Amino acid sequence: MKFIEKNKFINSILIVVLVIVFINLVKVSLIMIGLEPAKDLFANAVFIAIVLGGIGIMLISQFNGKLALDDIGLSSNKNAVKQFMIGVLLAAIITCAIVGMLHVVGARFLKLGFETGAYGEFIKTIVCGFIIATFAGVVEELAFRGYLFTKFQKEKGTISAIVITTVFFTIVHAPSSSYTELLSYLVPASFGVMFCLIRIYYKSLWITIGLHFAYDFFMLSIIGIGSENLGRPLFIFEYLPKKVILFGNHIGDVSSLFPTIVALLVSGMLVICNYNKKNIIYKKEL
Repeated sequence: MKFIEKNKFINSILIVVLVIVFINLVKVSLIMIGLEPAKDLFANAVFIAIVLGGIGIMLISQFNGKLALDDIGLSSNKNAVKQFMIGVLLAAIITCAIVGMLHVVGARFLKLGFETGAYGEFIKTIVCGFIIATFAGVVEELAFRGYLFTKFQKEKGTISAIVITTVFFTIVHAPSSSYTELLSYLVPASFGVMFCLIRIYYKSLWITIGLHFAYDFFMLSIIGIGSENLGRPLFIFEYLPKKVILFGNHIGDVSSLFPTIVALLVSGMLVICNYNKKNIIYKKEL
């Protein structure tokens, strides 16, 4: 037992295994009572609430006393609400940019069609979307840009912290049915980098929490790509999937390119701002 406690690598592996077992136990339990997360939005919301809630409790117990809230960017000063709202505003801008690309480029080249969702389904999507976005925005940011990023930044440096947390974030978010499709990794990877750069530039986790929460909510409940399993947002882009084929293999859906482009543009702007300020981003605060 002492050997395991002293060996960080083994300890990390045990934590990952514990999380995987917990996730599968929750999924099996829900299926046994007739709730299938992969086929119903309400079941998906319940699944995410239980899983992320449990992981959140585990994170707090694991890092309680080891890292102060200020260390992970969760200062409780008067600017916290302001920073959160800046994240929400940024999410609205990013969503509008993606929707604009879908409408202008997608409608012409990808056969995208724009329509409104059914009112009854929209109410369900609003409620479930809010639950999913809340747990995802808070717990995932605490996990990836909070505890993990801070830990790796102290141990291995900023660049390594960005790479490691982005890899973990990408693996968690890549669709399980599309592991072989390269384009399915673009969105979580580009957003993972963008979240890290925002976390670094403003030295605040409140902004990434607001951004993550609002973006997920907008895309799930307000506007998004039509899906049988994820409910019907108020405004929907219905489209005929157009796969990119390379060397005879499907490498993914080209609609993934639009959010990726926007996330990379925002990341590029943050890098330029950092360069112009001569790497004083660690002193930057709102």
